[in-house]
Amino acid sequence: MVEAVGTKDRVARLCRRYGSGELDGYIAAAGGTEILSRIRAAVAAGEGETLAADLDALDDAVAAVGLDGLSTPVRVLPKVPGTTGYPVLDTEVCPHGVCSRVEPPDGSPARRCAISGEPLRRLRLRT
Repeated sequence: MVEAVGTKDRVARLCRRYGSGELDGYIAAAGGTEILSRIRAAVAAGEGETLAADLDALDDAVAAVGLDGLSTPVRVLPKVPGTTGYPVLDTEVCPHGVCSRVEPPDGSPARRCAISGEPLRRLRLRT
């Protein structure tokens, strides 16, 4: 479930993030190339009515390959069906708690803060 964010804000966020040139691999791996094509065509034509559903579909697709919040600042994950509690998400965060950096662990030794040089701190979140 996506936190309530206006479509214009979602398009602006996608525009900023897509402009970095680093998303094509994620989108292709997620099978989202056609969805992105529809979004690009709708934006170019000024047709905002169809964007929300395609933004949701693209966000869901890339989340499946490890990239969350493509067009939204925050995603709220539902309870996993068939479980008695809520799932947990292991993350790596700022070692000093002064920035909002959150990384999914990738199995390698802890990544480091580029500013302080210290390893990111492991944090388990309940979703």
